[in-house]
Amino acid sequence: MNEPLRVYLISTFSDLAEYRVAVVDVLMRYGLTPILLENLPAADQTPIDAIYQEINDADIVIVLLAHRLGSTMAGAEKSVVELEYERAKSLGKTIFAFVVDEETPWPPNRMDHDLGAVQRFKAHLLRDHLVFFFTTPHDLAVKVAVAVSGFLATGANTFRDRHLAARRY
Repeated sequence: MNEPLRVYLISTFSDLAEYRVAVVDVLMRYGLTPILLENLPAADQTPIDAIYQEINDADIVIVLLAHRLGSTMAGAEKSVVELEYERAKSLGKTIFAFVVDEETPWPPNRMDHDLGAVQRFKAHLLRDHLVFFFTTPHDLAVKVAVAVSGFLATGANTFRDRHLAARRY
């Protein structure tokens, strides 16, 4: 029996909590294993090393972006979201990017004070990926389902076989 594909979810937490739940629900309905930063086990390694290890082991990466990039780790100039994304991209991971629609009302307390960095990261996503825009948790769930089902229908078996074989060594 094949090991389920692992999907690493990159996003901030509190501002996108209900959206993250919607994504996890979709992934589980497709038999995929969601990897969430808040569920990482205790380990004898730095937080960023633990994050990078999970991204290394992921088959797919999903990026959710609204109006926050979130916290930075001590000594880092970039947010955890940016570091996670850069790692996934450097490894050539399949990345699905979902960005909140600009017309969607958003509470100010769920936005970074300096939106410049968020806008630069969003521009980067738009330049390098086919970005899906979402408005509600349900809308996001539908779009994640479309992306995942398309991926599974067009090569997940080849993808899975190649990556699972690579994990054995």
